[in-house]
Amino acid sequence: MAFQPRISTLDGANMFWQRYGITITEDDGIYYATLKGGESLHAGTLTKMWEKLGDLFVQVSAL
Repeated sequence: MAFQPRISTLDGANMFWQRYGITITEDDGIYYATLKGGESLHAGTLTKMWEKLGDLFVQVSAL
């Protein structure tokens, strides 16, 4: 018997991000993040944003 997850990864991501006003969608293998105001970000842009936030967190943590 194959393992059947209770929710998909995309559904899980949406459950988390919706509290911040962000909805994740997938279109033909490309992921998009739509902000509460309707602005859509390509997943590559979103990844770059998170990398910068991660770098900032490391810098602040080192203080």
